[in-house]
Amino acid sequence: MRHTPLHSDGSATIAGVVGIIAGIIFFASSKLGVLPATILQLTGIILITVGAYFLIRYRLTGFSYVIKNVDGGAPDFIVERAQGKNSIVIARVGIEDIKIFKPVSSSGWKKDEELIKLGSSVKTWNYCVNLHPPNPYLMITADPDGTFSAIVFEPNAEMIALINNYSRSLPVDPV
Repeated sequence: MRHTPLHSDGSATIAGVVGIIAGIIFFASSKLGVLPATILQLTGIILITVGAYFLIRYRLTGFSYVIKNVDGGAPDFIVERAQGKNSIVIARVGIEDIKIFKPVSSSGWKKDEELIKLGSSVKTWNYCVNLHPPNPYLMITADPDGTFSAIVFEPNAEMIALINNYSRSLPVDPV
């Protein structure tokens, strides 16, 4: 099963374009002599860089989520990143390694109680295509060595049901 969420939030595009335009204005205004040129040019470069980051990260990058049975055992949850025509696998998690799978708010997932309980050693990966996703989910996994990782992503209803179905059939291993 594969799901590729659509870019539905325009705030990242607006932030990127505004950052680039503001950066160009700051850079160009350094010729007027109002403030020291170095400060205006440095501010312009920073704004252009931040604007380009928002456009590249949230408009030109896409993620696909795949649940696939690779080796005959429990299926894997796979995240693929697509930029242009190139697509690479950037995450692979065994369904049996999922400890927590739940919806979170788009702006407050960093303050989730399970993440806070696990402490700052948890690596968190945001694989959402939108800056403010409409229905993000948090997946916390445990590696065999006892380290925890968290993935925030935008599944569809079919994928949510599939992951919930697999995770209910696994033995409960409290975090």
